[in-house]
Amino acid sequence: MNTSKKAIALDKDFVQAHNNYGVYLSQTKRYREAAEQFEIAGATLGYEGRIGALENLGRTYLQLGDNSAASKAFLRALDGNRNSIIAHIELVDLLLDQQRVPQAQRLYDETLILVQGQGISPRLLLQGIKLAAAQNNITTRQQLAQQLLSAYPLSDEAKQLKTWLNNPEAPWK
Repeated sequence: MNTSKKAIALDKDFVQAHNNYGVYLSQTKRYREAAEQFEIAGATLGYEGRIGALENLGRTYLQLGDNSAASKAFLRALDGNRNSIIAHIELVDLLLDQQRVPQAQRLYDETLILVQGQGISPRLLLQGIKLAAAQNNITTRQQLAQQLLSAYPLSDEAKQLKTWLNNPEAPWK
């Protein structure tokens, strides 16, 4: 028996054990069960790891293909901590998928402020490229594409960009 599951059996109010057990369940691809555990941890006000549990909940819902529930979880994480970089990044992608470009742009801009001085990840660069393309901002799109391809040429994001550049009418994958 998993130690977190044992801890829950001994004390169902031990919130950290619910989060830890959710992580274990996610790692074993038992996403529905993991979501239940993250929901318990994320709903517990005063729990120090609550925001992380909500981020985990959102990512778990993404694994389950439930984008609506994922969005709600990430929004709850932002309500608890406006500086949640994970929630920002995930919500930008979800908003882009919904073609809600102005909202995605606002969150993307906030994310850039939050990561200032830490360097920009390939995922953020690709998000910026998608936003620039959606707004027909060719200059920004080209600058970010060049930055992505030169800094992270072997990344999955660079591969996605190359595929899209070969067929700009195709949807992003």
